[in-house]
Amino acid sequence: MGDIVELPTGAGLGYAQYTHKHEGPAQMGALIRVLPGLFQVRPKSFERLAHENELFHVFFPLGAALNRRILTIVANEPIPPHARAFPRMRAPGFVDRDGRVLDWWLYDGTKPTKVSRVTEEFASLSPYEVWNDTLLFERVASGWTPALDRRLAC
Repeated sequence: MGDIVELPTGAGLGYAQYTHKHEGPAQMGALIRVLPGLFQVRPKSFERLAHENELFHVFFPLGAALNRRILTIVANEPIPPHARAFPRMRAPGFVDRDGRVLDWWLYDGTKPTKVSRVTEEFASLSPYEVWNDTLLFERVASGWTPALDRRLAC
């Protein structure tokens, strides 16, 4: 916990911090918090960056990416107080043939709760999903945030 990994995107170097291991029936795996900013050169210190508010959280196969040398551990910093609790996250429920999300779910790390309507606060929650390295790097490089999730407009 606390490892900072380097995300080599086409737009620069991004960074994420490993904060939680999700266990239980779904076993989503490693939860990382994606830190703000893209860098052309690796910072000498990550202390300040690690205390910034994250752009979003996402589950990621961290162990496999490290074993395949897709990512590199560049530091280990204490997880800041605001990021120690498991974050509230959102997930689509039923998706129709046209790709419209018909219901949404809120996850708090223990149990899902169906959401009756999408609010601005709900739209800012991180996706309860596992991403591969291609999607993660693409989203980090483009400046993606949860509020830009096109499925929210469906």
